[in-house]
Amino acid sequence: MGGGIGGLAAGLALRRVGIEAVVLEQAPKLEAVGAGIGLAANAMQALDRIGVGDAVRARGLATERLVACRPNGKPLIDLPLDGREMLGVHRADLQDVMAAELGEALRLGATGISFSERGPGVTVALDTGGRLEGDVLVAADGLRSRTREQVLGDGPPIYAGYTGWRAVTELDSDSLRGRMTETWGRGVRFGLIPIGRGRVYWFVSESRAEPEAPLVPARKAELSRFVEGWHEPIEAAVAATPEDAITGTGIYWRKPVRTWGRGRVTLLGDAAHPMTPDLSQGAAQALEDAVVLAASLRAAGDPASGLRAYEEGRRKRTAQIVRRSHQAGRIAQASGALGAGLRNVLMGTLPDRLHGIQQAKIVDSELPAL
Repeated sequence: MGGGIGGLAAGLALRRVGIEAVVLEQAPKLEAVGAGIGLAANAMQALDRIGVGDAVRARGLATERLVACRPNGKPLIDLPLDGREMLGVHRADLQDVMAAELGEALRLGATGISFSERGPGVTVALDTGGRLEGDVLVAADGLRSRTREQVLGDGPPIYAGYTGWRAVTELDSDSLRGRMTETWGRGVRFGLIPIGRGRVYWFVSESRAEPEAPLVPARKAELSRFVEGWHEPIEAAVAATPEDAITGTGIYWRKPVRTWGRGRVTLLGDAAHPMTPDLSQGAAQALEDAVVLAASLRAAGDPASGLRAYEEGRRKRTAQIVRRSHQAGRIAQASGALGAGLRNVLMGTLPDRLHGIQQAKIVDSELPAL
């Protein structure tokens, strides 16, 4: 269940190993919504494994370095990628490539509301009143997964302490060439990711109390005040964006758990291990999940043991990245003068080589062939 990045990838990965898969998506049609995304080398490897890597590359824009700056533009971290792939792409373009490859295996306007296990299979109850039967259920239904609630019942996700707004706009600036940037102020960050065809994805986050609703209104004037006087092209990016193109949400995560499923049911992506966006690994880990899931089911003697092998193969790595991402967010979102000052001193004095080693630990992985 779930027609986001994880669900689409799982459908493609399962099909690559000869397993028929149906992907359910609640939206009646897929529209060009959402913002941008940075896909690191491990994400691109996973996309290659499921057969859509080159099609995604054709839609996005590769970068050469990752940079963290002070508001005046002075770099704190300037990390060359040294041949490791990093692609900026519109999330809608990524979704479109995968959905087109899935074809009729993607069923729109269908939402699974619960499941039951009877005999050697799983039955999913749909919101339309119908039912769908299969050998396994892989729930990729996001941060507030209904399936997770039925399987684990572990309550709501945890607010990370900050809220983010994001948008895509047309912007041409020499300062964007060949790099993705984050700029760190006190309790405020601003990111810029070129995604090709003269477009840039930008995001801004502010440390604040948990919002009352999932969607947070975008007030362009307020966002402009957050970054007033910051280095170019930050103010230009906000100014070039229509207010109705900006969306905002609270940022949430969950502490890692020891199990994701039972019987013939498992979780994938944000349903299993939601993380903050601070390492740009949410989508990447969902893509990795999909590849390992397909390989595990292919190798297993029975579906349930295949799902447990998938979970065992993914739990440790995703737990490490969930924790590291949360920690990175706490550091980058430092809002007090002392905390932000210590952050800048620490990040600015560590050799870029050490930052590169930490990046390599995240993105250098070897996934099974499908």
